[in-house]
Amino acid sequence: MFAAICAACAVVMARRGSEAALKVFSAENDSETASGAVAEIQRPSSTQLFLWFALAAVPSTLLLATTNQVCADIASVPFLWVLPLSLYLLSFILCFDSDRWYNRQIFGISLGLFAAGSCFLLWDAALNWHSIRWIAVQAAVFFGMLFCSCMVCHGELVRLKPDPKYLTVFYLSISAGGALGGLFVGMVAPVVFDTLIELHIGIVAGCLLLLAVIYRDESSPLYRGRTPAAWATMIIGVVVLGWTLNAHANRVTLNSISVARNFYGSLRVEGFRESFILKHGQIRHGHQFRDAEKRKHPTSYYGYESGCGLTLKQHLPGKPKRVGLIGLGAGTLAIYSRPGDYYRIYEINPTVVDMAREFFTYLTDAEGQLETVIADGRIALEREEPQRFDVLVLDAFSGDAVPTHLLTKECGELYMKHLNEDGILAVHITNRHVNLMPVCNGLAKEFGLAAVSATSMKNSDMGTSEAQWVLLSRSGESLKKIDFGQTATSSLGESSILWTDHFSNLLSVMAN
Repeated sequence: MFAAICAACAVVMARRGSEAALKVFSAENDSETASGAVAEIQRPSSTQLFLWFALAAVPSTLLLATTNQVCADIASVPFLWVLPLSLYLLSFILCFDSDRWYNRQIFGISLGLFAAGSCFLLWDAALNWHSIRWIAVQAAVFFGMLFCSCMVCHGELVRLKPDPKYLTVFYLSISAGGALGGLFVGMVAPVVFDTLIELHIGIVAGCLLLLAVIYRDESSPLYRGRTPAAWATMIIGVVVLGWTLNAHANRVTLNSISVARNFYGSLRVEGFRESFILKHGQIRHGHQFRDAEKRKHPTSYYGYESGCGLTLKQHLPGKPKRVGLIGLGAGTLAIYSRPGDYYRIYEINPTVVDMAREFFTYLTDAEGQLETVIADGRIALEREEPQRFDVLVLDAFSGDAVPTHLLTKECGELYMKHLNEDGILAVHITNRHVNLMPVCNGLAKEFGLAAVSATSMKNSDMGTSEAQWVLLSRSGESLKKIDFGQTATSSLGESSILWTDHFSNLLSVMAN
């Protein structure tokens, strides 16, 4: 109905002709003044149309690109995608409300500072410095860059607003630019680029657009190259920023032997003299030694001394086991399977499965029966009959993101449905930004489960990293039978948080 009414309005307006339409646009002006001014109104030039379009496209691009960047490395939860969306919309409200909200000098300088800060954070992660671990600071820098860029672009759009006669094409250009930014990030970039480079493009494009509008603004002291020293400083700054971001993009794929990207993000396999590593963003999802004698060693977070490794080795010794794995990674956990075992692996990203099979041998070296289900683990389990798992491993991460929908009360009920009475639920909670121990404790108390936290240390010779697992079971005896040896164990403490499908709070579990 909306589309039909809009079409009818368009037909009516077209029949009235340009003179009638002009009267509508000029209704607030005196008729004589309006008729005398019409002849002097110039049509928007192609340069103006391009600027309107570009100044709308860049903020839209940065909104999605920044959200993707932050959610890939932290968590895909409402807190982290509602905030940038709110900042984007707020910049529209402020800039189109009044000229007093936008000051070119203040927001231009702020954009440069936040762009430099974002560049530093990207390099900080790429070089594994992690000098800024506080999530609030990281989010503030990326979102500050987004807001300043939006204020600059939308503020300049308002300054370039045309005579009312051409407001229709003005707002149409803004709408088209915003749509193109979304299409670029959502559809074009995943096909054209192997990494999340659209963030880099958006940052540099925002800075270049600011220089372009300053150059064309007759009221600016920098109009058409005035004040050469200032122009030299700005141009050098943008060139350095662009070069640094381009170097970062090249650094990310420096050792990559395969890079692929789809809806779920960018994956790559890095090849080194001693090993292959699977990465999603900057987060390792498994690696394997090249050496024939060591390639069957479980590495990364899944070593023999990890909570999960000890569980798979010692639970129900000598008996065939049914094991469920939510999250494949490089397929490391499959190496624990023995003849007679059945491992059912749930993996949402088909590219992960392809890379695990092509570049790693854990799946082919597995001695038990393996079956891979390409689907979201929770959705697949909801559709299946009880699987009677002896061990169910929850190891689903996107980058370093927290799988909140896999840690809720409702999902806990699903796990209990598919676990045997003496079965063990192993939850991987290693994370730089959040502490999931209270969430696991909430599930333990809700379902009356015995629980223990197991933390294993890094061992470079074995290729393992520090890893923290939480083991949960309806049978306390199942956990007592596991010999943890040198692996540090502890209770889950008193802090308890129960997430549900209707409520989860990332702020309550921030680690720092």
